[in-house]
Parts: sequence; structure tokens; C-alpha cells
Amino acid sequence: MKATLHWIFYGNIFVALCAVCMTLETYLVLDLPVTCKSNFPLLLIVFCSTFFIYNIDFFAGRNNAMENIISHRLNWRIKHRAIIKIINIFVGLLIFALSFFSTYKSFLFFVHLAVISLAYYFSFEIGSAKFTPLRKIPLLKAFVISYVWAGSSVLLPALKNSISIGSSEVVQLFFERYLFLFALAIMFDIRDLSADHKNIHTIPGLVGSFKTKILSLLLLLAAGIMVLFHYKDFYLVCAFMLSFLAAAFFICKARADSGEYYFLLLMDGAMILQFMLVMSMNR
Repeated sequence: MKATLHWIFYGNIFVALCAVCMTLETYLVLDLPVTCKSNFPLLLIVFCSTFFIYNIDFFAGRNNAMENIISHRLNWRIKHRAIIKIINIFVGLLIFALSFFSTYKSFLFFVHLAVISLAYYFSFEIGSAKFTPLRKIPLLKAFVISYVWAGSSVLLPALKNSISIGSSEVVQLFFERYLFLFALAIMFDIRDLSADHKNIHTIPGLVGSFKTKILSLLLLLAAGIMVLFHYKDFYLVCAFMLSFLAAAFFICKARADSGEYYFLLLMDGAMILQFMLVMSMNR
């Protein structure tokens, strides 16, 4: 049982399920039909892409620089490094195959998200210019993560269903999702303070954990205000508000030493909770 849980949470299966839930939530909010034939390829590519990117750190050499940091999750991942690499190679090939099921516009948008995600970990050169990994650019880490997540879970399904990403409904949902995800993302920066301190400059590293929590709560408040003005469905508004309150509670209780499962289960799990609430109150 314990080994299975490690694979689910440490192996990044759970976070990939969170991405699927956020994407399904978009279908519910935009009132799009959910059918296995039309939606399964997109949901599978969202799952596989999230799994792939979250496990690509071994290819980027990130963990080699972090092996001295005490972390049960990191130790587990180092121990299973070889099999994770093999699985990730097969997942990468599956993503390539699944991309052929995309529409032209959604494929181009997916490629741009993939480039950003890879640039988050890897440095690259264009001519004489050399670009550092995005995660090492001061304060950029949470902004990039939130954009990729909001883009893949809101804009990608909109494009797949031939909905303009410039429509007011999609734009409002994107920013609501972005604020929610940003509030969660900077909490993970609190967890990673000891790992990021020397090499990566994040918001908690600049202003401290307490002020970061305040910022996170303000982001949830802003998302809540947007929801109040956006939706006329009382039950849908309640679903979002309850998810924001739950996330706020998790944020208030979080500490850098709260433990891996606190962040992986509760902070990431806030996304699944929001989806379940929206699904249960969707009318």
C-alpha cells in the first residue's frame, strides 16, 4: 500500500490526475459535451504531458544538485530514477502519437506550451544568445507554472472544441483559473525554500513565508470576486467559493516543514476538490 502511494504521489501520477480534473472542469463550466470519443485523446494528452514534464527533472539534471537536501520524496525518486526515465520515454512517445488527434490550432497551442515547459527546465541557445532555464529567472517560477496549467486546462480544450480563446467566457475562466493556480503554486515555493535558496529566487525567498501566504489568500479573494461577477448560477458560485475557502484553510495551515504529503495531497488536491464541487453542483 505504501509503495503504491509513493508511486501515485512521488511518481507524479496524482498531479497528472489534477490536471485532468481541471480540464474536465472547463468542459463543465463552458457547457461542452463530454464524450469518450471526442474528449479522451485530449484528456490523455493532458495527463501524459503533465506526468512527462513533472518527471523530466532527471533529464535536466535538477536532482543531482539537490541530492544533499533531506527529502523522502527526493530520495524515493533517486532510488527509482532508472524506471522513471524509462516510463517517461514511453510517455513522451505516446504524447507524440496523441498529438495527431489534435486540431491544427490546438496542436500549435500545445506545442507552444510544450516549448515553455521544456524551457522551464533546460537552457538553450539561439545563435549567439544563450537562454537560462525559466525557473532560474528571479520570481518567474510560479508565473510560468500557472500559465502552463491554466493554458492547458482552459485554452487547450476551448481550442479543441473550436471556441475562440478571445471570447469573454474563456478569458474570464482563464484568469479565474490562473489566480487559483498561482495561489497554490507559490505555496510550493514555500516548501522548496531550502532547495531554491541559493539557485532560484522565488516570491517566498524575497518576502518570506508569512507575506507569501497573505499574497496567496489575496489571489484567492480576487478569484472569488471574479467568480461572483462572472456566473449567474448560484450553485456554481457556491462550488467555487467552497473550493477557495478550502484552499485558504490549507494555505493558512501550511509550513515549510508540513511534509511532502501535505503539499502533494492537500495543496494539489485542492484542484480535484474544486472539480468535484463544480461537478456535484453543476445544473
